[in-house]
Amino acid sequence: MTNLNAMLNKNHNMDCIDGMKLLPENCIDLIVTSCPYNVGIDYDIYKDDRSMDEYFKWTKEWLSEVYRTLKPDGRIALNVPIEINIKERG
Repeated sequence: MTNLNAMLNKNHNMDCIDGMKLLPENCIDLIVTSCPYNVGIDYDIYKDDRSMDEYFKWTKEWLSEVYRTLKPDGRIALNVPIEINIKERG
């Protein structure tokens, strides 16, 4: 695990799970995300049409890191594209 101060005030271009694994527990006040939702968006390098089992495994992994790194009174703001899910998946 990396020293938190060494990571502050810098841009980090890496997988979010790898990045969160570098952080200590209970160190984040707020996470705001619009993560991939497995609805077939054409991202540059991310495959957004995984099998549901694979997607749920990935979701559990990143949410576990969110839970681990958020402070006990921390918050997560998660953007959900409900209109896509309603139309495409019922």
